[in-house]
Amino acid sequence: MKQKNNKNSPPKKKPQNNTETQLNDSDERIQTAPKKRIKMFIVIAGLVVVLAIGAGAYGFYRHRQNGQSNGAGVSSQSQIDTVVNKVGKLILLPSGEQPTMAIVNDVSKYSNVPFFKNAANGDRLLIYAQAREAILYRPSINKIIVVAPLNVDTLQSSASSGQ
Repeated sequence: MKQKNNKNSPPKKKPQNNTETQLNDSDERIQTAPKKRIKMFIVIAGLVVVLAIGAGAYGFYRHRQNGQSNGAGVSSQSQIDTVVNKVGKLILLPSGEQPTMAIVNDVSKYSNVPFFKNAANGDRLLIYAQAREAILYRPSINKIIVVAPLNVDTLQSSASSGQ
């Protein structure tokens, strides 16, 4: 019984001796080796691309997170609300006004301002402009350090001389 050849595959020659069989087997190995290398290269290159995209996305995410907290000491609304809630448990706060909050990053800049005499880095300054009141709060010990009436003209001149 004869085997039918596939229309797509070329007819196979019958080897005439053993050495020809060995040569044909090695030819097939030689031809398949580059194909395997190419496939392996494509897989490795794909993994490298996926890792690079993942690292880039992670870096972008971290950059966006760091960009949300200002280095200038001005705080986000959620931070302000948290501090106002804590300070509100310690002292009666002015009502009907949302304060401006700043974080003391370098207390040495304000060494000549009496209000900051007992201030430390990390303290929170709540400024109620309409009520003309300033509150210095230290979250590490949950205490109010100082409360003072706010004179906007004096504050602006002190801030400009402290820079």
